[in-house]
Amino acid sequence: MKTLVSIIIPVYNGENTIDKAICSVLNQSYDNIELIIIDDGSTDNTFDIIKSYKNNNKIKLIRQSNKGLAAARNRGLDEVKGNYILFLDSDDTLEKNTVETLVNTVNKFKKCDFVVFGFNVYLGKKLLRKPAPPSNGCFLLENDYKSFLTIQNLLPSACNKFYKSNYIRNRFNEDIVFGEDHMFNYQNLTKKTNIAYINQCFYNVQLSTENSVNKRYKKGELRDILLSRETEENKISEVFSNDFNVEKYRKNELNALAYTICKCCTNLNKDEIYLELTNSLKNEYMQKLLSLSKYAKIHDRLILDNLKKRRINSVILISKILDLIRKIKK
Repeated sequence: MKTLVSIIIPVYNGENTIDKAICSVLNQSYDNIELIIIDDGSTDNTFDIIKSYKNNNKIKLIRQSNKGLAAARNRGLDEVKGNYILFLDSDDTLEKNTVETLVNTVNKFKKCDFVVFGFNVYLGKKLLRKPAPPSNGCFLLENDYKSFLTIQNLLPSACNKFYKSNYIRNRFNEDIVFGEDHMFNYQNLTKKTNIAYINQCFYNVQLSTENSVNKRYKKGELRDILLSRETEENKISEVFSNDFNVEKYRKNELNALAYTICKCCTNLNKDEIYLELTNSLKNEYMQKLLSLSKYAKIHDRLILDNLKKRRINSVILISKILDLIRKIKK
């Protein structure tokens, strides 16, 4: 009997895209699929569009009040009957041979806990980039830091993974607003995790504007980024204690930290900015990063050093100037 694969689609107000997402699942070359759709309290026509598929026995539709992406995915995990799991966002699609190829991959690498694959990132019809593993293979996480580094940049997302159902022990954190995928993947890793990877791009991401995700800022994002980076650092340190350089890792995080602070200062009002930044200064991990600010690029150092000295107005001003410079350069 063919392996059953569960695909989970969480959706909130996705009337313009949900049909394409569903069709990309139903048109898979592999047929033993269950599609679990969680309507997370949509207020548009999303629910009616999904109901139009009510006669398709592959689809299970669940409607709940709006609780957020993490809660919707966790609700989907409650319903899973398949041996393997894929997550698909409602504004994205899968290539037709995705599931068939991934099932063949896990049959080849029988000990793997999940498979990592690549993305096609589009802006309209324009293909912007294709991040993917460099080759095909499989490795036991313990004592293979070199292999881990080749796929590390693809770990933060849950959507380019083919998970063995019984591998997932820790679910999505419903108390954070940013980086829930990142936390989910790192919290589930152990020294004995077996990771397969293939260099094909099966998952199609559709951006509304180039780097659109990077331009938005959600309240609490800075707090959650610090939490996810600390989780990542602790996990890598635990698994690769002999190879991992903690200070080097933290130095590499300085640019991303400064950019997040800049986003905060250019997206929120002054009171909200003060709250975000002053709360972040209470975070012990933030203090560890700020202690290394001298290693940051000069413009990032300006932001980090002024934050370290609690000069919030200066941080806001510098952030707005840097944001304006970026816009002029474009």
